[in-house]
Amino acid sequence: MTTVFTDFVRNFETDSDIHDHVNAAILKALKHVLHHRGLFYSSPSLLGYAGSSWADEEVMSDLVFDCLQRSLVTRLRGLRGLLQKSGAIDGVVVLNIKNFVWEKQKKHDPVGYAVFQNLKAAAAHLVDADELRRLNAQDISAFNGNTVYSIKAASSEAVADKTQLKEVLLRSGLMFDGLQSFTTVGVKGQEILVETIKSLKGFGIASFSVNALKKALCSLISESQTVRPVTSHQIVSEVFEDFPENSRTVPQDAGYQESESHAHMVQQIHLEIDNSRRTQAVRKRLHQMLDLAAEAWSGKNSTGEFSVEGLQSTLGIERTTVYDDLKFLASLRERVMTQQSLTNKHGEQHG
Repeated sequence: MTTVFTDFVRNFETDSDIHDHVNAAILKALKHVLHHRGLFYSSPSLLGYAGSSWADEEVMSDLVFDCLQRSLVTRLRGLRGLLQKSGAIDGVVVLNIKNFVWEKQKKHDPVGYAVFQNLKAAAAHLVDADELRRLNAQDISAFNGNTVYSIKAASSEAVADKTQLKEVLLRSGLMFDGLQSFTTVGVKGQEILVETIKSLKGFGIASFSVNALKKALCSLISESQTVRPVTSHQIVSEVFEDFPENSRTVPQDAGYQESESHAHMVQQIHLEIDNSRRTQAVRKRLHQMLDLAAEAWSGKNSTGEFSVEGLQSTLGIERTTVYDDLKFLASLRERVMTQQSLTNKHGEQHG
C-alpha cells in the first residue's frame, strides 16, 4: 500500500528532506482535529503557541513541525515495525496526530480539556438513558466538538448558540453548586452536567452543539475564577440596583414607598431561592447572603462586613463560590423584576 505516511516511514532517513506533500497531509489532518475539538477558531495559546489565530501561517507551521516530530519521527522505529507486519500505518498516524493535540491541550488548556471530557461522559450517559438524541450522526458513538444533540421532549429543533446557553446556565443555577468541579475530570462534575443538560429544555433550549456548550461553560468558569476587588456597595448593587454604577451611598434615605418595594423584591427573591433546584444547604446559604445584602442596602449594616472577604468568613465558603452565589442572586432578581413588569403591564391593559 502506497500513501504519503507509508512512503515517509518506509523511506525516511535522519538527513532526509521533509517533502511538502507530507507537511500538507499533516496540516490537513491537524485542521480536521482542531475543527472537531472546537479549537480551530480559538486562540493558539490553548495548545501553547503564540499568535492571534491559526490563520497565521507561521503559527500553523510551528504546529505542523511539532506534530510531525511527535507523531512520526520519534515513533519511526515502531511505525516501521508495524508497517512490516500489516502493510498499513495511516490509521495509527492519524491516531498519533489526535493524541498530539489532546496532549497539547491537556497541558496548556486543562480546563477546556476537563470540560470536554466531562461533557463526553455526561452526553454518553444521557444518550443511554434516552434523554439525548444525536442529530448529525452517521456514527452514533462518535463524539466531537461539532456533535449536535437534541433534548428529549423539547419543543423545537433550533440549535442554541454559546450566548443563549450561557444565559440559561446563569438563570438555571443548577451548575453553580459544582462549577469548579468541571475543571477536573471526575464523577461529581459529570453528575451535575447530566442534571444541568436535562434542565435546559425547561428554559427553551431544544438542542445544542458540544462546542457551544463547552464554550459557555468555560466562559463561566473563567469569569468565576477572576479575582477582582469589590466593595460592599458594589456587591449590594449587583442584587438591588439596575446598574452597578448607580450604587447607593446613603441607602437609608430612600423613601417609604421605595423601601417597601425593595422589601417586597427581597421577599420574592427568597421565594425564588426556595423554588430553585439547588441543594438545601446551598439554599440556606443563599438566604443568609440575601439577608446580609438587604441589611447592607437598608443601612442596618454599615460596618463594611458585606464584602467578599466578609462573606467568605461569615459563610465559610471560597471566594469563587461568593461570586457564583452573587451572580445567581442577581439572576433571581432579574427574574423577579421581569415578572413584576409583566404583571404591571397586564394590569394596565385590563385596568
